[in-house]
Amino acid sequence: MSGTQVIERAITTLRPYARNARTHSKKQVSQIAASIERFGFTNPVLISDDGEIIAGHGRVEAAKLLKWKTVPTIALSHLSETERRAYVLADNKLALNAGWDKEILAIELQALVDLEFDVELTGFSLAEVDFVIDEAEEADPDGRDAADDAVEIAIGPAVSRKGDIWLLGRHRLLCGDARSAVDFEALMDGGRADLVFTDPPYNVKIDGNVCGLGSVTRPDQLDGTRAWRVSAHDLEQLVCSSIAEWLLDPQLLPELSGLDTIEAAQLRTANEKANLLAATLQTGSIILKAELLGTLVGQVGLHEDRIEVALEREELARRLMLDPSDHSGEALVVTIPAIRIRRGHQLRLIIPGPGNAQKKVVRRDGKLVALLAEAHRARQLVLANPTSSLASLAHEHGRCRTRLGKLVALSCLAPDIVTAIVEGRQPEQLTASRLTSHPLPLSWTDQRRELGFS
Repeated sequence: MSGTQVIERAITTLRPYARNARTHSKKQVSQIAASIERFGFTNPVLISDDGEIIAGHGRVEAAKLLKWKTVPTIALSHLSETERRAYVLADNKLALNAGWDKEILAIELQALVDLEFDVELTGFSLAEVDFVIDEAEEADPDGRDAADDAVEIAIGPAVSRKGDIWLLGRHRLLCGDARSAVDFEALMDGGRADLVFTDPPYNVKIDGNVCGLGSVTRPDQLDGTRAWRVSAHDLEQLVCSSIAEWLLDPQLLPELSGLDTIEAAQLRTANEKANLLAATLQTGSIILKAELLGTLVGQVGLHEDRIEVALEREELARRLMLDPSDHSGEALVVTIPAIRIRRGHQLRLIIPGPGNAQKKVVRRDGKLVALLAEAHRARQLVLANPTSSLASLAHEHGRCRTRLGKLVALSCLAPDIVTAIVEGRQPEQLTASRLTSHPLPLSWTDQRRELGFS
């Protein structure tokens, strides 16, 4: 294989291997494109003499995404057709067989985070980065060299007292209180620091964690009050749930409209739209959530004591079918109380929880879940036969017409209610018999109120 050359070839002259078993999602192609933009095209595409791609299908798709006309290639002329076929698999599988040194990986990722590098260019998502660093710290909270850093404690009376200043060449070391302005004045002796390294607040134990959408696993104490630790990958869910809760607030529409009175029909339409937006944020697909957040959220600000989510007023008004011309003025801001805190080399968001925060007991009701599944099947039956009446469908499938009608109505439950029942978070008084014994309101807001979810 001597004399192998890297040659720029037009993308239009290359063709993908027809039996390529490796797939590339749109997200991954975008990641590859971002990597190429930052680091360059460092790995040439491997091809046959007639331009068939052997390795590098994802890189070629990324180049197309970047509107590139050519890509660097290497022709593997020495391989037979059978060898090329085998190498297509080997190139992908051999890389997958490698592992990670978790400690070194955590150190490298933390270093990139500290340098404010866009760590997602490595291919790791922010959630994965946070998990790797957390896992490494929990495995060795004191650091891998803790034994080497141990200081032998001398036995005998203490030498230093509060207020003592030790002169160490051009350095000054004070035995004092980092919270005291008087102690700082004594330490600085009239001088001013060019740079200060601090780690407030002090002596705060952080062991709590949060998983999923607000499920408390180990509530901890923050200044005597209940608090939850929120990792980076939970921030999006936190924002989603907070905006959803805000959208369901009955005071939202009057405040948003800026009008003293709103027509009943307009209020009803806006309320229905707000319910749909909230449902998307709570239980929608990742794609729908991303699209909605991308248009509704102008900025997310992390402050020392809060998270502020600034919403696009005109876009929200448009989605609620309200007149955008009536909505000028102050920005819409959803505020989430929080405090930033440091644990080791990492920053954490602490979200104050209710005073009696405890791990919720899951009471999954099998009858309720089965009822929802039956309602879903009934809905599919109706949708598959749009020209048939409920009576004819019931007769044709040997079902009770009344029962079928109740099941179809149940299939219109608010998505967050369905999710709560499936997860076992429904009110204690909600049973399958109660759910079918009374007519169900069409309004999701009314459903929540009547079933005890509001």
